[in-house]
Amino acid sequence: MKKMLWKNVWILGASVVAGFLLLLLVHLLPTDKMQENVYWSKDTILAEFEDQLVIDGYESTMTGSFTDCLMLHHAIYKSEEHSALEQSMRMYRSESCPEGGDAWWAGQSLVDYLDGAQQPKEAQYPRYWHGYLVLLKPLLMLTSLNGIRMMNVMGMMVLLGAVLLICGYTKKIGLGVAYLAALPFLYYGTSFASLSLSICFYIAFGSVLGVLLMKKKEYWPLWFLATGIATAYFDFLTYPLVTLCFPLCACLYISESGVKNKWKMAFACLLEWGVGYAVMWGSKWILSDLMTGGSTVSDAFATIFTRAGSAEGSGRFGGFVQVVQSNLAPFMNLSFVLFMLAVLVCLIWFLARRERTWLKTKLQFIAKLQQMSVLLGVAVLPFVWWFVMQNHSQEHWAYTCRNFAIVVLAVVAAVLQPAKE
Repeated sequence: MKKMLWKNVWILGASVVAGFLLLLLVHLLPTDKMQENVYWSKDTILAEFEDQLVIDGYESTMTGSFTDCLMLHHAIYKSEEHSALEQSMRMYRSESCPEGGDAWWAGQSLVDYLDGAQQPKEAQYPRYWHGYLVLLKPLLMLTSLNGIRMMNVMGMMVLLGAVLLICGYTKKIGLGVAYLAALPFLYYGTSFASLSLSICFYIAFGSVLGVLLMKKKEYWPLWFLATGIATAYFDFLTYPLVTLCFPLCACLYISESGVKNKWKMAFACLLEWGVGYAVMWGSKWILSDLMTGGSTVSDAFATIFTRAGSAEGSGRFGGFVQVVQSNLAPFMNLSFVLFMLAVLVCLIWFLARRERTWLKTKLQFIAKLQQMSVLLGVAVLPFVWWFVMQNHSQEHWAYTCRNFAIVVLAVVAAVLQPAKE
């Protein structure tokens, strides 16, 4: 336990230092070429002012252009009044709408900045690490927004393909099938168009890849610590639970331990991910206040209490029902209903086919249910998240709905997991 604690301390400390230095270094890069490449994306940004859906009528196919415009603005913004340290910690940007004015849209502020228009307000966004800039800034020196989207298409396909190939090579076919079944519920087909909504996809499947390649299973908890750290560093609080549950399902499927030990392992991995996520995120607030002054810590806690509050206009439990309904609504259409029916039929066929092996006796049936219990426990976590983060899940249901992919993944993996003799 003492060794594990020291490893946690070292990994967390090294991550904070490395994250800070990398962010500081990319803020020393010249922004002229970045701004030029974003300027060539202006027509795309303007076109998405009115319609940011990849498929009209399906709200969850959004490009996420509001947040993406914030990301691009942070990447190219430069002010002689702020040092690289201040910019990396406080994350300044200009805004076209003055305080107390009409509602503003991030894209309009970005376009005005690109056009050199007079902007009356400077805003800051210090609550997040904005670690995406470590990659975004160098990429914008090479290509435009649409160029990065094309890279996104290739990157996501290669990462997913690698996971599925390894599942096949290591004879974990059921796990590969489970990831394929869950993929549509991540709105994979449209995620490439969004910088912000693709971050958790990369972290989740990158973590899965690490689990599949890792030979020493005793390092799994530390891997989840690193995954939590990466999520806090790069993500914008979109659907971070996926970065915990996707690799956790891989661990539980692969592990040959007994049910009791699997529960212990699941709890250890969950705890380590939570520690990495919370400590890494909290360290940004403290660093920001210590190095540049301000009230990031108090602002962050106020935001947490708001986001974890009840759904607007409802009590805790009534709001939970509303949040679940709104987060499941994106899947209540013909395409998803047909897909879910197909998955259900395949699972029933599989169970019927395997009946002679592990459903032969009552004891075998009970043993299989016990074996499935840990993965089915993972399937409950999205509902826990929606209950705890009601305000956030109500306001941003168009992408927090992607947490439902965890339910599909965990249930399919639980059914397809090879029965222990």
